[in-house]
Amino acid sequence: MQKYFSLALAIALCLGCALSFSACTNKSDPSRTDMNNPSDPSESLPATQNGTITLHNDGADVGSTGVTYENNTLTIAKAGSYTLTGSSSSCQVVVNVTKTEQVELILDNVSIVNPTGPAIYCDSADKLFVTVKEGTDNTLKDGTGYQNGEDGPNAALYSDDDLTIRGTGTLRVTGLYKNGVSSKNDIKIKDVHLIVDAYNTGIRGKCSVTVESGTVEITAGNDGIKSTEMETEGKGYVTVSGGTLTITAGDDALQAETVLTVSGGSIKATAGGKVTNAPTENITPGVIS
Repeated sequence: MQKYFSLALAIALCLGCALSFSACTNKSDPSRTDMNNPSDPSESLPATQNGTITLHNDGADVGSTGVTYENNTLTIAKAGSYTLTGSSSSCQVVVNVTKTEQVELILDNVSIVNPTGPAIYCDSADKLFVTVKEGTDNTLKDGTGYQNGEDGPNAALYSDDDLTIRGTGTLRVTGLYKNGVSSKNDIKIKDVHLIVDAYNTGIRGKCSVTVESGTVEITAGNDGIKSTEMETEGKGYVTVSGGTLTITAGDDALQAETVLTVSGGSIKATAGGKVTNAPTENITPGVIS
């Protein structure tokens, strides 16, 4: 029995290593139905409305359980939907729930500046939704005083997990340290008016970046939109299926490690490097100018 137990334990450990080898997962493989796509009505969204959080320069009115504010850090540790409003010139919003839970941040004329790191940092979640409320104008901005190492957060809006940016308001993101918007997994953009100004890359989704609709304006010192994953099958892609994109990039405007697909929308790109750069490119004629 001890021999069989040892064998079973070894198999379990190997499976665990294989599952944790890469942060990217195959749930957003463009070749199959994606249950986490915001356009999919069957998607499970945060059902609990956890109230409004009002930011100001000397703290925050939390008004909800599962939220704490200490040392200029607002930490959300409970799944659900939260509305952010107000303004702070020295604050970081941290999302830290389990890997099976989702959090939605509804931006309602909020301005968050963090001189020492991301304005919004999703440390742990199944998915973070950033919903920009209709008719509002919102700002996220970081600084250059990051304290983390090379593999740490590197963007004004940063997520270790899947990130969806949506809504019908305006979101202005300024990345002074490196990137504007960045995720170690998938990034999806829908409907929103997103304005990104970044020292390095405008929008960087390690596993993938998908733009479905909306208006996206990017000014970047390096690449405009990029995905970098090359070890996980079905990842490392950039897809644009709709929307209006204006990209000014110091290097490449659209860069994918594996596949770049542009099937709809309108893209105006000015690039110091290449307008498109990927091993495989599926570009519908007339979309990019």
